[in-house]
Order: sequence, then C-alpha cells, then structure tokens
Amino acid sequence: MLTAKYAVYVPGTKNVDHPLATDERREWTLAVIEKMSYVFGGATSQEALGGWISESGQLVVENVAIVYSYAPAKTAEYESHVRNIAAWLAAELNQEAVSVETPDGMDFVSAAAA
Repeated sequence: MLTAKYAVYVPGTKNVDHPLATDERREWTLAVIEKMSYVFGGATSQEALGGWISESGQLVVENVAIVYSYAPAKTAEYESHVRNIAAWLAAELNQEAVSVETPDGMDFVSAAAA
C-alpha cells in the first residue's frame, strides 16, 4: 500500500506575480508530472486556486496545479527529490518559493535550495 503523499505546487505565475499563459502553465505542469513520475512511478495533477502574500506585501492570487504522488513509505530520499523539483521550478519561474507537501506537512522551497 502507498501511504506517504508528496506534492509540488506548480505556480500559475512567473516573476512572482505575472500570470502564465494557459499553454505555458500546462507545459510546466507536465514537466513536474514527468519528474515526479520518474521518482514515484506516476503522478496526478489537480487544479486549485491559491493566494499568498509576497515579500513586497502584495496579495498574489493564482491558479496552481498540485502535482502529487504516493510512496510506500516516508523517506529522506523522496523528500529530497520533491524539494529539488520545487527548487528547480522556483528558479525556472523566478518565484520567491514553491510549496511542497510531505508526510510531515507543507513547506516552502526557494530557488536557493537547489
């Protein structure tokens, strides 16, 4: 049974608050699905609307894709993989941080973590 959930939240913006075009969002989501699938054997994407306060104090509301996978157990190796994917995505989209979920909860990963 697969009991440990890991997820990466794919932003709907780049450069903090500039919306991605629909086809561009899909490409980034598919890239994360591919990376997660190589680690976990498969991945699923779910659309959501999220909001957060940027470092400048601005409310940013965006469509996000939550890409998640399940593993047979919680391991440091799986957590390292999802954190690396999030750091890569943060760098590519010039984001302050990208959200990740692990069996321990949610965290935010910056490009500097790469």
